[in-house]
Amino acid sequence: MRAKKAKELPAEPTEDVFISLRTAATITGHDRDYIRKRLRETDTGPTWRGRNRVWSLREIWLAVGPPSHAAAAGNPDDLKPTDRSAWYHGENVRLAVARREAGLIPAAEFAAVNARVASLMNRMIDTALAGMPDCGCTPQMVETARRYLAPARKTLEEFARG
Repeated sequence: MRAKKAKELPAEPTEDVFISLRTAATITGHDRDYIRKRLRETDTGPTWRGRNRVWSLREIWLAVGPPSHAAAAGNPDDLKPTDRSAWYHGENVRLAVARREAGLIPAAEFAAVNARVASLMNRMIDTALAGMPDCGCTPQMVETARRYLAPARKTLEEFARG
């Protein structure tokens, strides 16, 4: 199941936008149960779109309010426990989605793969230089190739070390 991208609240609440509790939780950073409780306290019932219950964004906005300033500032310590839990969950989901969409791999794995590639490239350069005399190249040509490939070899060795 693909995670949805986090949606942002419009500057002003509108009455014609209807969203589910899950979407409201994603947008506001609050727990779904908290939003449901606040909507019940205001006697706000859902509207049905097909088989799905949806609420007006305006009703949710008035019941819950905009995302808390602490969550917007990135300081979860200032949040209530339920909101803090929702904030951490939202951050974990956001990071997982970013990793999946960007095709990110862990730094250690990236370094290991790059070191392996650099090692293979150095070995290939050594093999090519060793085979040049067998292909009819003069010692002068081999030495010129060594001079031109020396900076590349040095860069690859540094890259392999990290």
